Parts: sequence; structure tokens; C-alpha cells
Amino acid sequence: MKELDFAKNDSEMTQLMNTVKALRSQVASYKIQGNVKPTVIVQTNNAQTLAVFKQEVAVINSLAKAGETMVIAHTDAVPAGCLKGFVSEEISIFVKVVGLIDLKSETDRIGKRMKQLEDFKAGITKKMSIPDYEKKVPENVRKDNNDKMQTYDNELAELTKQMNELKQLQ
Repeated sequence: MKELDFAKNDSEMTQLMNTVKALRSQVASYKIQGNVKPTVIVQTNNAQTLAVFKQEVAVINSLAKAGETMVIAHTDAVPAGCLKGFVSEEISIFVKVVGLIDLKSETDRIGKRMKQLEDFKAGITKKMSIPDYEKKVPENVRKDNNDKMQTYDNELAELTKQMNELKQLQ
């Protein structure tokens, strides 16, 4: 009889659900009409995750409300006309958007978000540049500020990539 590993199964399902949430969020952010079911691609650099996700393609497809779902390894080519999203270090998602979204409004939306992130970064940088910052600000607040800066930098990098991909599609 096969040994059950509930912690491993729970971890895999959590990862799967986080991926589905990211896909749904990405599709919603593109303002794709509800009756349109886009093609989605899940790409991973982990062989175990690849195997689990390939086994659960029907679940991802149904929960993500996709027309077609593809699960690919990080070495496989992503179909043209897709925009990338970020789930984790090992999982990236793509939504095929050609013909489904207004590229101009999406470019504008990404530009606004990038400006917002730059403003957030400027505010934190200003706080961090006060004299005696290391002495006056508690360790947990300094750590939070550093974490926020890292998160903003990561999101800005992803948005810059998306902006470049959109420009190529136009």
C-alpha cells in the first residue's frame, strides 16, 4: 500500500492553489471579458512540481477559468503573444493576450503602477536616509523597510519586462 505524505500533499496543493490565484488575478488585471477563456501556461523549474501540475491540469484549467492550460518546464519555449506573471522563484505564469486585451490601456495601467512603485521607493529611501537611521529606527522597522524595497524592486523588474513584452506585441 502506498504511504501517504499529508504534509507533502498539502504543500503541493497550496502551491497549486497559489498558482491558480495568481492566474485568476492576472487575467482579472487585464480586464479580459468574463465569457472569454484565455490560454494559460504554467512554467516551472522544479521536476516534482512539473509532474504534479501536469497531473492536475484539469483542476488548474477549471479553477483558473481557462480555455486551455499548458504546463511546461523552464527549458520549454513559451508561445508567442503571452504576458508573464510571477508566482514564486520556481513558478512563472503566462496568459495569452493577443486579441483579448487593449494593449494601450494595459501599457497605461502598467505605467501607472510603475510610477506608484517608484513613489513608494522614494518615500522609503527618504526615510532610510535620515541621519542616524540605524540608531533611531528599531531593527524590525528597518527590516520591514528593506523587505519592502526588495519587493518593490522585484515588482518593478517584472513590470518592466511586461512593458517590453507589450511593446513587442504592439
